[in-house]
Amino acid sequence: GIVFEIKDLELKDDGFSFHQDQVTETRKFDPAHLSLKKIQLSLSDILIRADTLAAGLQSLAVQLPGFSLTHAKAEMLMNHNQLVLSDLHLTSGSNELQANLNVPNLKSTKDGDHAHAEIALQGRFDPNDFAYFFNDSIMNQFSTWGPTEFVVEGNYNLDKGKIKTLSLKTTNSQLYAEGMVNDVSNLKTINWKDLVVNATIGSDFKRILTPFLRQINVPPIATLQLKSSGDTKKMYVDVKAFTPWGDAKAMGQIIRQANNMDIDIKLT
Repeated sequence: GIVFEIKDLELKDDGFSFHQDQVTETRKFDPAHLSLKKIQLSLSDILIRADTLAAGLQSLAVQLPGFSLTHAKAEMLMNHNQLVLSDLHLTSGSNELQANLNVPNLKSTKDGDHAHAEIALQGRFDPNDFAYFFNDSIMNQFSTWGPTEFVVEGNYNLDKGKIKTLSLKTTNSQLYAEGMVNDVSNLKTINWKDLVVNATIGSDFKRILTPFLRQINVPPIATLQLKSSGDTKKMYVDVKAFTPWGDAKAMGQIIRQANNMDIDIKLT
C-alpha cells in the first residue's frame, strides 16, 4: 500500500475561508461558512498509510470570528480499531483542557466485539467564552456561570464501566460522582453498583433545572448525598438532602413490576 511519511510540517500566519452558496460571516458558528485567520500550525512525524494515521501536533493557534484557540498540542493515532489522543492540551485565554483519550472506532466494531475505552479529562472554562458555538437559548441557561472546573476519569471494557471521578464545580454549585455502570448500551440490562453522587445545588445548577421543575418551589440551595446499586427493575437507594428549609433522609428499595412500582422506603 501507499505510505506517506512527513518529518515536519509548519504553517505560519495563514488563513482559510470556506463558504457554501454565498460569502458571509455568521454571528454564530456555521460549518457552511468558515473563516479561519492567523493559523499557526506545527506537525511532526506524520504517518499516513492504509490502516493508520498518526502525527504529533506540536502547536496550533487559530482565530475564528467569535473564538480564538490560543494553543493546542497532542500526540494522535488513529487506525481501524481505535483513536488515541495522548497529552492533549488546549488553551483559549483562561480556558484550558488537558486530556488522554483512547476510544474505539465504532464504525469498525463488529457484532460480538467489546469496545474498550479510557478517558481522563480535566480543565477549567467559562461558558460565556463559548457563546459563538451555541444558540442563545442554550447559553441563557449558563449566562450566570463564571469560571468552572471539571474532572472526568474512567474506563469501559467488556461492557463494564468504572467512573473513577466525575466532578463539576462552579462558583456556587458542584457535582461529584463515582461508581460502576455496566451495559450502558442496553436500557433493559443497564445496571450500576456502589454509585455515589454528592451535589450542592446552588443558583447555577438551579437555573438549569428550572424548566423541568415547572411551578415547583425549591430551596435556594440544597446539598444531596446519594448511594445506589441496582438496575432498571430493582434498585437500592440511600438519599440525604440538607436545605435551609429542613433535612430529609430516605433509605430502601424500589422494584418495578409490570404495571406498578413496589416501594419499600423509610423516610425521615
